[in-house]
Amino acid sequence: MTEIYYTIVSDGTSDRSLIPVLDWLIKHAGFAGTVEGTIVDYRLFKSKNTGNHLADRILYALEYFPCDLLLIHRDAEGRSRAERLQEITNALQVVFPITQEIPSVCVVPVRMTEAWLLFSEDAIRYAAGNLSGRIPLALPAPDTLEQLPDPKVVLHNLIKLASGLGARRKQSFMPYRFQHRVTEYMNDFSQLRTLPSFSALESDLINVIRNENWVSCS
Repeated sequence: MTEIYYTIVSDGTSDRSLIPVLDWLIKHAGFAGTVEGTIVDYRLFKSKNTGNHLADRILYALEYFPCDLLLIHRDAEGRSRAERLQEITNALQVVFPITQEIPSVCVVPVRMTEAWLLFSEDAIRYAAGNLSGRIPLALPAPDTLEQLPDPKVVLHNLIKLASGLGARRKQSFMPYRFQHRVTEYMNDFSQLRTLPSFSALESDLINVIRNENWVSCS
């Protein structure tokens, strides 16, 4: 096997930011071939009359976006990582008696995916379209990222600040449209290993790749 195609069952619009992170993790887990990811935007389900339950979303993803590896993203938000894992496990137990079981991994950032995007000033300046900017950004300390009450607000405020725009133009600047550019700029996510949720995801991916005998692919 020289290629891995993975599908992300989306939890929200921030999932696009995860693709460079997941590509990096899979390659650093020992897979040397080509990695390609597809996002199944949760907003599509309403138009397909599939319902909005997680099991329905997973079934739809497997039917229309076949893959070698299934990744189910759920932000922890106000719940524990263990609760989210159980929620995903329950949904998979519904799905796999109906369809063929494939390797799956839970992607559960704490509290939100945006917490994983707060450790590079250059990447945030790039996302804002102002890489040469010099306005101090004062990023949160890495060991506090998973304790932030609302990392999404923090990230969006930092992108807006990094843009260097005047007060009037900032009013129409929509930082959520650009947050995916943060991870597009980066090629090393090793600093995130200090975060328990990221470390757990990496461990789960390593286990799957070893169990599927994908480690020696080239």
